[in-house]
This record gives sequence, structure tokens and C-alpha cells, in this order.
Amino acid sequence: MFDIPFLNARLMFHGERPTRIQFHIDAMYYAGGTSNRIGSRRLISVQQFLGIGHDEGKTPLTWDTWKSAMRGSPKAMKDVVKHCEMDVIVLTRAYWALLPYIANIHR
Repeated sequence: MFDIPFLNARLMFHGERPTRIQFHIDAMYYAGGTSNRIGSRRLISVQQFLGIGHDEGKTPLTWDTWKSAMRGSPKAMKDVVKHCEMDVIVLTRAYWALLPYIANIHR
């Protein structure tokens, strides 16, 4: 309900075609609601609750780092890339942990 519309809005802004319709799982909804009560659906909370990514977990980024990266700072961009890579690792591990609770896959 967020990821695909957000991505499609950015694609439209840049004159690109929308994403093709495909099956999509937003595991955030399975970290809370009727499936589980982890306490928070935020990825850092899911990571801590499940005990995943202690060595390769989410990395904190300040707004100054984000702004510097947007202005073209190579060091700040390297930090942002590292942050995104760590997010993917944590998301992958959280997906596999939450998959048994997913009953339906939507388009």
C-alpha cells in the first residue's frame, strides 16, 4: 500500500512507465496487526525483536549525511549506499522469518 504507489509516483515524475503488475509482499503488515505484536513495524524494531543482523544490521544515518549525499559528496554517498545494502540484508532475513505468517500474496 506504500512501496508500489511510491515507486510509481517517482517513475511518473521522471516520465517512465509504471511498474508491471506482479505479486507483492509487504512483510511490514505481518510484523504487526493480527499476525504478530512485535511492538513496532519499523525495520529496526523487527531486526531487534528477531535478533537478526547484529553484525550486519541497519546503520544509522543523519539528515546531514543524506543532504550531503544529495549535494554530491562521495563520502556521504558511500555511507548512504552502505546503509541501503544493510537494509536489504535485514529485509531479506526479516522476510524469511515472517514468511510462515503470510497467508495471501496480493497483486
